Amino acid sequence: MNKSFESDLKHFISLTTNHTPFSLSRFNDGELSIIKNIPYNASRHHGTREFIFDGSFKHDSFRSQLTEAYKYTGVMHYTGIICPCCSTLDTHLQARQFINAPDHLLTWANIFVNSNSALFYNEMLPVFSSYTNIILVCNKIANYKKLPFSNHIKHIFTVGNNAWLTSMHIVEKINHLSGNIKDALFIVAAGPLSNVIVMTCHQTNPLNTYIDIGSVLDPLMIGKTRGYHKNNNKFQSRSCTWA
Repeated sequence: MNKSFESDLKHFISLTTNHTPFSLSRFNDGELSIIKNIPYNASRHHGTREFIFDGSFKHDSFRSQLTEAYKYTGVMHYTGIICPCCSTLDTHLQARQFINAPDHLLTWANIFVNSNSALFYNEMLPVFSSYTNIILVCNKIANYKKLPFSNHIKHIFTVGNNAWLTSMHIVEKINHLSGNIKDALFIVAAGPLSNVIVMTCHQTNPLNTYIDIGSVLDPLMIGKTRGYHKNNNKFQSRSCTWA
């Protein structure tokens, strides 16, 4: 099946524009390392505000939940997987087989970044303001007031760096909230914990939209934490591929 990096993002732009409920959970190399119980230090790539996974037993419960989220399938639930150009073909194909979801419900783990970031900022970000009920989950150091949709944010939940160790209690609170509203937009930027939040809420109420947003809002809330945030960086022109 031929998939286009840009066309997939345009599909999500269309869904949000029309307020068609969906959920999107993305699994990149950091999440896969946790699932495989391989130590991973995200801070070595992106600075001290990132998570560190050491593979010890204290992570076992979350690893189980993250694995469940990775395998989760549901109506209008999309899973972002690692692409062959950012990893290996084998890793990409193994992800597709492990999840066992149809290709139209699979997308790129980095769907909002690299060459798609300009399209996100220009066409998807403005659409968020059309939602009158937005729930934001973000890092405790983030300044959400700079977001163009800040006036539409009704609830905010904040987390620390290793959110699954420090902030698991918010999952139940967010899930309870999701069950009592509809046509709300949940924007989740909580590292690997985002995947569990998105799965849990979608299971409870698929009439809202749940987006594991990742780092694309960092320049507005925290700062330029990724290469694609910076002018003339090579990643700004990188269009990821599918196999």
